[in-house]
Amino acid sequence: MKKTYAPNAIIFGILIGILAWLELNPVLGVLAGIVVTVIGWLIIRAFEKLVDKGIDAAGDAIGNAIARNKANKL
Repeated sequence: MKKTYAPNAIIFGILIGILAWLELNPVLGVLAGIVVTVIGWLIIRAFEKLVDKGIDAAGDAIGNAIARNKANKL
């Protein structure tokens, strides 16, 4: 299992929920907290998946370049 930073969205959701609770009302505070948590989780995971794909592609490209260089030297 890879490390993920998505649980940080829970912290942001709680903080935004508390702010909305204090400034508006408790119902909107709870809704804001849930919405920010879910959307934040999805955005962070999507970004992490894109980064993982990029890293895998870069690793493959480096491996292929090394193999070509070795083949050319022989």
